[in-house]
Order: sequence, then structure tokens, then C-alpha cells
Amino acid sequence: MSKSAKWILVIVGILAASFVIFKMKSKGSKTEKVTTEKAAKRTIIESVSTSGKIYPETEVKVSPDFSGQVTELKIAEGESVKKGQLLARINNRTSIEAPIDGVVLSLKIKKGESVTGNNFSVGTEMMTIADMSALEVRSDVGENDIVKINIGDSADVVVDAYNNRKFKGVVTKIANSTKTSMASLTSNDVTNYEVRIRLDKESYKDLADKVFPFRPGMNVSAEIRTKKEENILSVPIAAVNARVKDSDKSMEDKRREDKVIKDQDAIPTATALDDKLEEVVFIIQKDGTVKKTVVKSGIQDINYIGVMSGLKEGDEVVVGPYIALSKNLKDGMKVKVVPKEKLFEK
Repeated sequence: MSKSAKWILVIVGILAASFVIFKMKSKGSKTEKVTTEKAAKRTIIESVSTSGKIYPETEVKVSPDFSGQVTELKIAEGESVKKGQLLARINNRTSIEAPIDGVVLSLKIKKGESVTGNNFSVGTEMMTIADMSALEVRSDVGENDIVKINIGDSADVVVDAYNNRKFKGVVTKIANSTKTSMASLTSNDVTNYEVRIRLDKESYKDLADKVFPFRPGMNVSAEIRTKKEENILSVPIAAVNARVKDSDKSMEDKRREDKVIKDQDAIPTATALDDKLEEVVFIIQKDGTVKKTVVKSGIQDINYIGVMSGLKEGDEVVVGPYIALSKNLKDGMKVKVVPKEKLFEK
């Protein structure tokens, strides 16, 4: 090979290497389009969402103490009764009287039918009487949320039958045990606890002209306000993401790394994974790059989350798009801040 040919090969090699390096640099220096919002102080009200049904706070099932035939029946379903009022007679000598003031919600017997009863067990259920002046919502709340709720917490109750109108309520009872038998629960079961919310009469007093403004069994949804903090530094919830500690790896990257092959027994638990993660935000710097900053989050509502440490008021943080926040953004990466409506323009 001639000397000139060798020089040509050297030059071609240098040019090829330079091209590869240029492509790598241009790829690595890709500018990510993002939208931002500044950290600011706000009032945040934390709440727990739940659903349930309306029931009277007090209802009594009426049963006889003696067996016999119903010879008199003095009331009908839906009638109002007073405590001590005669409801029925058995064998013309045993009187059945109303145990409370209320309304006959259900009547399960007819005149002439036989009923059973004794002093040692519950007899035939003849009727149910309920005090309709005091109503409550009964709902099931999951174990992750039940710890946030306290007796006396206020609630907004939406009744489906009233075109999503909001009524007021207050938490009066929180179950200490789950309805499901402990013996039948498995580690994968969702554990729920019953929460009762008393409806505030003042919030539906304009419905007082109705015989039954609410009927037992009506479907409702409720927002229980569990905590309120004023003047707290906060950012949009989307701004706070989980990343692997001391790394730019995303949570999904870590999950893929920890995924075990089929012949392995050990599977990383959610708790083990959480121990390797930290909450971060990406703050816009003067030179157009982002700085990954570890934060400690606090109370949150449906839009904003409080930040206890790591940020100061006025810091401009990245809030979108999701793919950038959850995966693409790296510490020191160059970004271009654009309005939300221009985020996906080419």
C-alpha cells in the first residue's frame, strides 16, 4: 500500500470517528420540551373519597315474645307511629306496641298469619320501625385511608337522586374491626372498615315538605375532609415523582432491573422497592437546564401537594409531560419551556 493510500485511510477513519462522536453528542444533548409552574403557598384540604348508602340511625325490628296468630293489625307500611302505640295483637290477648317513635319501613306479616316467638330466641320478624328524623351514610373505607379519618371530620355528601346536590355531614362512628371474618382474609384482600356520617338536617331543610326526602338504601358518594393546612408551600401533584435514590433511574427502570427470572424464588416486594426510591422535582435553572432536587411531600388535595423541604417559594418546577417527569428528564439536562398547548407541537 502506498504512503498516500495510508494517509487517505487515516483521514477517512478520523472523519468517521468524528461523525460518530457528533451523532452521540447531538443525541445526548436533545432538548426536552416541558411545561412548568412556580411553587407557591396555598390552602390545601386533604380528603378521603368514599361511597355508600343512606340509612336511618335508629331502626328496630319488631318480633313477638309468644307464638300465635295475628288477630289484629293496626298499621300499614309507611305509616308514622308513636312509642307505645298499639301495632298488633296475637291471639287477642298479647299486644305488640311500637318501641320508638318512627315510621314503619317494612311490614312482613298479615292479619291471620301465624308468628313464633319465645324468651330465648328471636321470633318472627313482624316489621321494622325506623326514626327517619336522623339519617346517616354507611360506607366502607380502605385500610390506607381509614387512619386519616377522625370522629368529627366534616363531609360533603352527594346523593344520586338529587342531581348530585351536595349535603353536609359529620363522621360519627369509625369501626375498629373489619366486617370480613379475620380468618377468611388473605394478604391480597383489601381490608375495609365501616364509617358512618350523620347527615346535617340544616343542609336539607328545604326538603322538609317531602314525606321522605331520603329513603333508606339511596346511593351516595362522600368527600370526608380529614386535614387542612393554610399558607403551605405546594406544587402540582404531577411535579413530584419517584426516582431511584442517588440515581437518574426512574421507578420503572428499577422495576425492570429487579424483575427476576422464572426459576428464581425471591421477588422484590413493594416495600423493598419503596425503600430504594426518593421523591424528586426538577427545577428550571437560569442556563435552561433542570436540577433534580429531593423533596419531602406532605398534605395533598386533588390538584396540589404540600412540600415540606427541598423547595422555596417561586421555584419554577417541571409539571409535564408525564413521560419526561417519570423517565426522560435527567439532572443537568437541557429543556425548553413551552405553554401546555404547544407541548406536542413539532
